[in-house]
Amino acid sequence: MSSIWDQANPHLRDLALYEPGKPIEETARESGLRPEQIIKLASNENPLGPSPHAVEAMQRALTHANFYPDGGSFYLRDALAHKLGLTRENIILGNGSNEIIEFIGHAFLRSGVEMVTSENAFIAYKLIAALFAATTVAVPDREFRFDLDAVLAAITPRTRVVFIANPNNPTGTLVRQEALDRFMEQVRHDVVVVFDEAYFEYLDEPPDTLRFVRQGRNVIVLRTFSKIHGLANLRLGYGMAHPEMIRVLQKTREPFNINGLVQAGALASLADEKHQAATKRTTDEGRKYLESELAAMKLPFVPSVANFVLVRVGDGHAVFRAMLQKGVIVRALKGYKLPEWIRISIGTMEQNRQCIASLREVVASAVPADSAELQVEDGAARDDGGPLCAEDSARYSARRMKKKPPRLERLFTNEPLFFVTFNTHGRRPLLADGSLHETFVAYAQGASEHGIGVGRYVLMPDHIHLFISFGRDATADLGTWVKGLKRALEKTLLAAGEKPVALDKQTLSSFWQPGFHDHILRSDESYAQKWEYVRENPVRVGLVNAAADWPYAGEIVSIDRV
Repeated sequence: MSSIWDQANPHLRDLALYEPGKPIEETARESGLRPEQIIKLASNENPLGPSPHAVEAMQRALTHANFYPDGGSFYLRDALAHKLGLTRENIILGNGSNEIIEFIGHAFLRSGVEMVTSENAFIAYKLIAALFAATTVAVPDREFRFDLDAVLAAITPRTRVVFIANPNNPTGTLVRQEALDRFMEQVRHDVVVVFDEAYFEYLDEPPDTLRFVRQGRNVIVLRTFSKIHGLANLRLGYGMAHPEMIRVLQKTREPFNINGLVQAGALASLADEKHQAATKRTTDEGRKYLESELAAMKLPFVPSVANFVLVRVGDGHAVFRAMLQKGVIVRALKGYKLPEWIRISIGTMEQNRQCIASLREVVASAVPADSAELQVEDGAARDDGGPLCAEDSARYSARRMKKKPPRLERLFTNEPLFFVTFNTHGRRPLLADGSLHETFVAYAQGASEHGIGVGRYVLMPDHIHLFISFGRDATADLGTWVKGLKRALEKTLLAAGEKPVALDKQTLSSFWQPGFHDHILRSDESYAQKWEYVRENPVRVGLVNAAADWPYAGEIVSIDRV
């Protein structure tokens, strides 16, 4: 007997479902706790709830529940336009911002086209691209931030949409105005750029992306009533774009997608600026408290500008489960390929204290298997010479022990496998060179003598990707090894007559952009899958017709994950 899947669109078979933060009711059923004993700090919700004025407005609107709502949401769009200095024709409403992301999928994504975003961006972008059988090109972050240079490099003739979450979820990091302006100056005008600004109202100095809308660029700016307005249960988001773009998106919208209760509540909430200010105050105070306590516990975290904090705890899922038993719901991030991290939403101060107390007990009672690797040595430094900041604190510490025997041909390991990327300064095309390739291979082969296995790699004209694993008796850490590789390559560049450039007035000249990006691949993340993306880079940018034709790629040690 045939399966219904045989009749369904074939790409739906492997489509992952979005997993939201665990509800309080479900946790109560599973844990045996009463709902009032549980706090939810998993979904970046407003701990103060909705504006009382919004609640009153919705109660009044209930008396008209027998009538269909205003299908065009005239008054709400008008109020938003007035607040933002736009017109009604610049605004579209969705049943949450996710519905507008789906509108964008309907309008621009299909089989054979690409969507570009960051590997650690909001997972809904990848799910929507998969729903429409489009290809997601996920570029590595830089220090947990969107690397807009990498996004530009990933754009091909097949690219239709770029999604940039700013601030980003789940990392809580922000791309500043100057970087956004540079990006918009360089991105192709036919590419639709989506700025997802769900956490915009929490920023002290928010960037102005509506300037691109007013300029008539193919830009869509998304915001929501789920966060600072506290209306997540009602599902309301809005998008802003030039009128022709809005007309395209309106073609994909179902009628009456915004009910009358939501429209009434949102209008009242929009006017209640005191409630919004109180929410931001609560968030700022709570974030300061959480980050201070996490630092005291020596748990690495990413400094946040939003209403949540990303924290590295070792086994994120195990900590998530243990916190549930204590009545605290946080967010495990295995679905984001961050299995060692959890995300903690900022609550009331009482909730924040309860969360920290529970986390302290969980961490103390079961030290993660990777705990030795979670520590940062006093006085450690980044590979660019600067002191470690909180964003660098997730890096692994050095373990200096005796040398291993020379030449490691095949490595079987359950140690972390790093995916590393670093760039030339100003993205100068210096690296696609035979002599430089020989220097890279010789240095990488020498790493085997020090308990370090360099796996697959590709040298692009202006950046290098490589995979590397450190044995338990490795004699160098990642930062030290990358610094040494840069020095070796510098000697070859100087011998070829290339000149370094000054980074700034206070810094010596260099061939390299400061720092590097590293991302940890665990056994549940495919080394082969990541490599297939990386090795296609020369094809994507038009350097060769087939990946096998690119001469500056290869494999030093065959690394088998066990």
